[in-house]
Amino acid sequence: MCLGQGETGKKYLDGLHDDHFSSQPLRRVRDHLRNHFGDPLDALPDDDPALSALITRIAFMADEEPVSEAVLRLTWLQLELRRTDRRLRHAAESADYDSQRALWPEREGLRREIDELMGQTQ
Repeated sequence: MCLGQGETGKKYLDGLHDDHFSSQPLRRVRDHLRNHFGDPLDALPDDDPALSALITRIAFMADEEPVSEAVLRLTWLQLELRRTDRRLRHAAESADYDSQRALWPEREGLRREIDELMGQTQ
């Protein structure tokens, strides 16, 4: 989605951290797209055909499925919510009550913003 949104999409892509992703290959895709935002098919990795195929698929999807900025924002917020939920789970597992207290308001703010955007995108 980020590829089809110009500078706004680049801003969101640049904001993705390692803990937004569940695997190293997806982090490598993010890094490639950051480095080749203007031409994602440039310099595809020769050493990893599966990664090259995934990048190619994402690039073609960006051309075929344009999205609005509101949908991009909603998707970003959903990623942030999942990331925050994971952080809350880890804090609970380690009995880190200070982190839990800090993360709960963040989670609720994300949920409110998602609810507001859901009303706008439907």
